[in-house]
Amino acid sequence: MTWQRRARFIIAGFLVVFVVFLYFAIKERQAPVSPSPTPRTDPAATGETTPGTLTVANGDTISFEHALTYADGRTSFRGLTVKITEQNGRRVIITAREALQRTSGSRIGQIQATGDVVVTTSDGLRVTTAEGHYDEATGVVRAPGRVEFVSDRLSGSGVGATYDMKADALSLLNQAQIAVAPDASGQGGVAVTAGSANLARRDHLMGFETDVRIERADRVIEAAHATFHLSEDNSRLTFVELRGGARLARSESAAVQPGALALMQATDMDLHYADDGRTLRQAALREDAAIELAGEVEGAGRRIRAARLDVDLGPDGATIMRLTGREAVELELPASAEGPAQMIRAAALDAQGTEHDGLNSARFTGAVEFRERGPATKTAAAFERVARSAALDVSLRPQMGGVATARFAGGALFTDGSWRGEAPEASYDPQPGVLAFASAQGQPSSLPRVADDRVTVNAGAIELALNTRRLVADGRVQSVFRPAARDRPAPKTGAARLPSILDEDQPVYVTGGKLVYDGQLLIAAYSGGARLWQGDSLILADTITLDDQRGNLIASGQVRSTLLIGHTSAGAAGSSSGRTVGEGTELQYDEAARRAAYRGEPARVNGAQGDVKAGRIELFLNDTARELVRVEAYDDVTARIEGGYFATGARLTYFADGARYHMQGKPVRIFEEKPQGCRETFGTVLTFTRSTDTIGVDGTEGNRSRTRSVPCAERRH
Repeated sequence: MTWQRRARFIIAGFLVVFVVFLYFAIKERQAPVSPSPTPRTDPAATGETTPGTLTVANGDTISFEHALTYADGRTSFRGLTVKITEQNGRRVIITAREALQRTSGSRIGQIQATGDVVVTTSDGLRVTTAEGHYDEATGVVRAPGRVEFVSDRLSGSGVGATYDMKADALSLLNQAQIAVAPDASGQGGVAVTAGSANLARRDHLMGFETDVRIERADRVIEAAHATFHLSEDNSRLTFVELRGGARLARSESAAVQPGALALMQATDMDLHYADDGRTLRQAALREDAAIELAGEVEGAGRRIRAARLDVDLGPDGATIMRLTGREAVELELPASAEGPAQMIRAAALDAQGTEHDGLNSARFTGAVEFRERGPATKTAAAFERVARSAALDVSLRPQMGGVATARFAGGALFTDGSWRGEAPEASYDPQPGVLAFASAQGQPSSLPRVADDRVTVNAGAIELALNTRRLVADGRVQSVFRPAARDRPAPKTGAARLPSILDEDQPVYVTGGKLVYDGQLLIAAYSGGARLWQGDSLILADTITLDDQRGNLIASGQVRSTLLIGHTSAGAAGSSSGRTVGEGTELQYDEAARRAAYRGEPARVNGAQGDVKAGRIELFLNDTARELVRVEAYDDVTARIEGGYFATGARLTYFADGARYHMQGKPVRIFEEKPQGCRETFGTVLTFTRSTDTIGVDGTEGNRSRTRSVPCAERRH
């Protein structure tokens, strides 16, 4: 037997023994009991994991403490953390106590989170709410309940919110409240409330809708809608758009200096801020725009209104340095210790100023209207002054405390009570109340005019003191008087009462080089070659002074006059009007005495009494000042009397009634020129009755008068 055969027998035997052994071993062992599976938290779940992390297709992760999966594809989480990385590298983390996921393939899909929901971003935004919903397809987190957020100095809350991860925009849908914490210097704090708000950080915008109210330390801003434009790092305010009922006002607790910005309001408003994000530097107001500057006392602010207003403010953010207004401009300045209340209306306004004084000059154009109102006082009646022109330039008192000076151009018309003034140009100084009218430069033919219901004055230039009614007219003065009835007292306002030697029913004209009228004394003084006339009545003199209160008149310096004075004709009933011509260096008419007195070297009067020369000649008139009663002549009297008589003496009295002459002198000399010859009589008293042509002469120094015939050639004046 070979070794191969023996080996096959050995292996076969071993296999038999092994099989027998295995059979008995298996037959004796009992089958083990399988363990029972662990029951799931939710029997309806198809799977359960604790804890875990899932990485979805785009690399975002979902971490959880506990997860249940369901047959419909839902997954319920506890202790959820979702980490999302955007394309720009910014990370967003969503955490919640519980969440329900609806997956879409291997993506996050939609997650409904509840309980301490927090959304944080790698650039500092943190949003908290009780419930939220995230949709991966839109990249939007929605929260139906109360939401709070924090981002650096910015924080806020609202009811209902959305956060758009792609746009980095947080919207508070209702009851929005936003706060900006003060900066390191303790300034710049802001509180905002609105119906809704939107924080678009990537676009550097914050938008607010419905009943917007913005509170800063010194100001309150309100509007229906507001948009904040922020700096590139979203840390500073650069520009604010306010739409619908925009209003900016100082807060009740803010201290404000007179003339500083107190209120701005308009339908729409744009606000530009300085680099510090706090200081207002520019404002644009549109539709029904109004600005108010603080006054000296509460409620007495300066107000500016227009359809559109544009404002530049100084470094303090409160002092206006430039202002423009367009369409329906109105500036209202309250009364102060320095002047009455003033109002200016125009189509356009351009004003400038300085950091220290604020607006100090302004130009108004287009249908300008200037008004000044003053209440009644113990010494003056209430007044309202109105000026109109095409353009008005004003200088303003510091802090816009009122108009310091005003210059009207393009045709100025000024009214104050019953009087009015007009000129191509005018200037007004309210402090002393002086108004000056002037001709336009290069147009001297267009004369200024001032008039009331009694008198009109034209001149090259007219200056009027409104408070005292003192008027100075200079250059080609022309006046027209329209007298009132003489039985009516002269009004206190200075209306003219003319001398009764002039006709009360006809206008009186006066010209001269200059007129000075004293409205308190009611005296008008014309100089520089004065001329007064009415019909055939005429007075020429270097100066003519009219006393409007008393009806007196004084003419002086090279006086020449023609007066229409009635007289009784000798031997005739009634009276007739005659021309009385006078010359001298002075004419004084006294209305109370009804006396016209001429002085000169000599004075000369030629009228019903004859041609009389003397140092002083006085004409006495009746109560109406229309008829001659008598004439008194003094000092070196000479008289040429109708009928060929010529007399000289020291004094002459002429009585119109009966045409009687009474002359005294040492001696009295009368020269008679008759057809049959001439004779000369000397005496101390001469009595001559023209109506009877009789002469009586008393002797000289106790002697009888003497008469002698003389050649007619010896007649001397």
